[in-house]
Amino acid sequence: MTPIATDPPAETRPPRRRMAAFAVIVSVSVFALTQGLTYPLLALIQDSMGQSRVMIGASTAMTLLAMLLTAGLVPRLAGRFGAWNLAVTGILGAVSCFVLIGLTREPLLWLPLRFLLGGCITATYVISEMWINQLADPASRGRLIGLYGTVNAGCFALGPLIVTLTGAQSWIPFAIGTAMALSALLPLLASRRDLPVVRYKSPTSVTSFIRYAPVLFLTVLVFAAFDQIALSLLPIYAIDHGLSAPMGTFVLSLLTIGNVGLQYPAGWLADKLTAARLVRIVAFAAAVGAVLLPLAADSALALSIHCFLWGGLVGVLYTLTLIELGRNFQGDLLLAGNAAFTVGWGLGGVLGPPLGGAAMQFLGATGLPAVLFFIFAALSLAWCSPRLRRYETAAFVHRPAGD
Repeated sequence: MTPIATDPPAETRPPRRRMAAFAVIVSVSVFALTQGLTYPLLALIQDSMGQSRVMIGASTAMTLLAMLLTAGLVPRLAGRFGAWNLAVTGILGAVSCFVLIGLTREPLLWLPLRFLLGGCITATYVISEMWINQLADPASRGRLIGLYGTVNAGCFALGPLIVTLTGAQSWIPFAIGTAMALSALLPLLASRRDLPVVRYKSPTSVTSFIRYAPVLFLTVLVFAAFDQIALSLLPIYAIDHGLSAPMGTFVLSLLTIGNVGLQYPAGWLADKLTAARLVRIVAFAAAVGAVLLPLAADSALALSIHCFLWGGLVGVLYTLTLIELGRNFQGDLLLAGNAAFTVGWGLGGVLGPPLGGAAMQFLGATGLPAVLFFIFAALSLAWCSPRLRRYETAAFVHRPAGD
């Protein structure tokens, strides 16, 4: 665990640091638009080709599987080839995979291509989120990461809208996705000299970071599980309570919109209080939200309001955890933490839908709020354990100056 260089160049003044941070936010958020477009686009194409639901699900799972298997390689690759080179290679690799998927309308070939696409996305996100935390002013870290969460979530949500407007049976959505992903390179090229240089002789492993801060890893895992459970099962839950399929999709959209709207306010609050304190409050409130879900489910209006507020509340968990990571870690531990978050995201995404589906299979519609209450209650209890938060007092943690 020997860092060679972890900070921006010495000549990078605060205004240039802010501009570099904004450049990274713009880059990764534009990249997120292409990612958000990919999921519905490819699912619709496969459905029109008569592919089974199992095949569509397996194809989608390749991205999450890649996150699980490749995130741990990012710190070592960044140390060997440089963070900027790795991020740019990730964008170019993702574009190449996306174009090849469009050219080869063969779902079996899509499996390895979507795995490679997931690996490229992982590298870009891990490096970009590390840069944002490195460039953040400690006094306004929460607001900067809240801004990132707002813009990134908003751009991701635009992806399905593009597919709705263009349809899935032409090259237009592929052309838009390719152009947007390539444009993500421009801010990185413009700010290259001001971005942190990261090279390590022996980077911290993902498993080592998880031992240092298990509660941060668990928070990302729980958030990812909620996200994927909601995406796959919330419309079905609404239908089970007598609402129409369009209303079920509308409720899911409101959950996503709520996620976008509360990111920046949560970051602002994290600057005034602490992210750790807010995570404890949000985890408890999310568990209460799961208990209240059945009470709202029989009314379209009540369910819509509940999901908007609940989605916004739960949606800030990742943002707050990212702020807490930046406040407590720097150097190789920060990079390993971002990689660990990606592993947690992949693991939660893989485990969440089967767990939620099994609960609904055996308990009926009640199974969905029951399993969500369980995971949020477990998270709330975990944040009450000093042992799981030992990074807060550990002497080995490299804390950024000023935090």
